[in-house]
Amino acid sequence: MRVAGSYDDAVRQVERDAQAHGWTVISDTAWEGYEEIPRLIMLGYTRMMEEVDEAFDAVFVQGGVGGLLCGVASWCARDRAPRPSIVCVEPAQAACLLASARAGHPVAVEGPLDTTMAGLRNREVSPLAFHAVQPIVDAYLGIDDEWAHQAMRRLGRPAGVDPAIAAGASGAAALG
Repeated sequence: MRVAGSYDDAVRQVERDAQAHGWTVISDTAWEGYEEIPRLIMLGYTRMMEEVDEAFDAVFVQGGVGGLLCGVASWCARDRAPRPSIVCVEPAQAACLLASARAGHPVAVEGPLDTTMAGLRNREVSPLAFHAVQPIVDAYLGIDDEWAHQAMRRLGRPAGVDPAIAAGASGAAALG
């Protein structure tokens, strides 16, 4: 089923359908009364970071609703000393984490969501993730699609012996 609107609209529709049919929602977007599964998903995201055994000074990570950002930032805050700088990257049109950080609480962004970074095309943050990352994310960037497109090209045609990576705009956003 295709849902008209934003990612947030789709999540709300899935929640309505799940309640009507007795289904369980599996999403990293939290809302009041639905926090345990998103918390476990964010914990699962830390597994990626456990595979990193090198020291680094900064980590750029896609924002979205904040689940992946929360997993990565929390791992860095807990397991790295000194802690690297954490930079959240989002589409300029859907920079809800940036807007929320400026406001000091979760807020929704308005306007068109015409970014090609489809996996990051949302208006609202997950409150559970936002409250966890607020004290540990050092910077927020809203980027134009062209930055993600340049990153996709760079990943697909790397320099030297680096392997080629086929990434979409959302996956390449942090490199953008």
